[in-house]
Amino acid sequence: MKKKCYLHKKNPINLITEFQDYYFFGKTLLKFGICSQCGHIFQSHTVSYKKLDTHYKKMLIYYDNIKKPTLQKITSVKRHLSIIKHEMKTFPKRVLEVSSMNPYNLLQFKKNGSKYIEALEPNSRVSMSLKNKFDIKVHNCKIENYKSEKKYDLIILTHVLEHIFDPLKALKTCYKIQKFDQKILVEVPLFEKVENYKVGALHLEHLQYFSEATLIETLTKSGYQPEYISKIYNSTPFPFITILASKKKNLNVIKSLDYKSQLKNIKQYIFLSKNHWKKIDLFLNKFIGEKPIYLYGAGFFTSNLLHYTSVSKKFNIEAIIDSSPIKQGKTLANYKIIAPKLKNLKPKSIIIIASESCQDSIYESIKRLKSRGFLIVRLFRNN
Repeated sequence: MKKKCYLHKKNPINLITEFQDYYFFGKTLLKFGICSQCGHIFQSHTVSYKKLDTHYKKMLIYYDNIKKPTLQKITSVKRHLSIIKHEMKTFPKRVLEVSSMNPYNLLQFKKNGSKYIEALEPNSRVSMSLKNKFDIKVHNCKIENYKSEKKYDLIILTHVLEHIFDPLKALKTCYKIQKFDQKILVEVPLFEKVENYKVGALHLEHLQYFSEATLIETLTKSGYQPEYISKIYNSTPFPFITILASKKKNLNVIKSLDYKSQLKNIKQYIFLSKNHWKKIDLFLNKFIGEKPIYLYGAGFFTSNLLHYTSVSKKFNIEAIIDSSPIKQGKTLANYKIIAPKLKNLKPKSIIIIASESCQDSIYESIKRLKSRGFLIVRLFRNN
């Protein structure tokens, strides 16, 4: 489906066109464009609302460290709590977290003084887990559809708005369920310093790519006045921007004039991305031979790898390995997805880890296979 800039309803200037094969979505046309009025970068052609909704509600297969929070999660929540304590006169009593993939954040707010913690999570399985295991009140719906007579001192939307078709609509919903001067905490990937972005960072789930200016226009157009802004470039997986804002009345919209700078950023990203994929393609040449090949990971990165490199032409790929039971037995790009069990693999094969964010954890889970004669290839370090 085609999309216009949600801020100005303008057709974009398209800069990237991809036709890839994804797990669950199948062969999919994606386009990424820029609004010539404000400079907002977004998916200008993507999957349907219905398809993406189904993905989030039913097909989503990962819990965001629901059992034990990662160090990155712990650090992030500590940072958010520090902002709240420093910027709010009183610690928020009633808190709503939008898209709670795990209980850690809300439980820390409760530990620090929040009396009422609530979660809004569209995925039914995650909702049930939060409700039953952690006794958190959960609303199983999307923020755009949420209605409430309650008024929340703080609404948390960390890494939410980039996944939403219309962030303006989502924030206007938040506006309706807050009193004046109550606050929202927003954090999204920041499309600056694109040299810090990973290869394959523009992908199907991320519909929006914010600059500071386009995010501020979105907030002020929704009725929220930014009161605290911070940007992180190096200590997070890619650049983040965090804004604490207050609901105000008759707020002037701060318009974004980011077209030139964001056009430069996305052109730089395209250039760097092409070079990254070329290096990966050349690196894989050293493994060409007679041994059977498996790709580990049936996610977006694998779709990118098959699209942007010649891996499918260089190798006779046996199958794609994935630890998710939901994916096993299905296919991605006509390759069968199998469980990471020794009995499923041909002896002394090569396993290419097709992931950057999960590379280390995948390697730790299968490194035992090296003693059986398997060669495990990590794309983001010297092997």
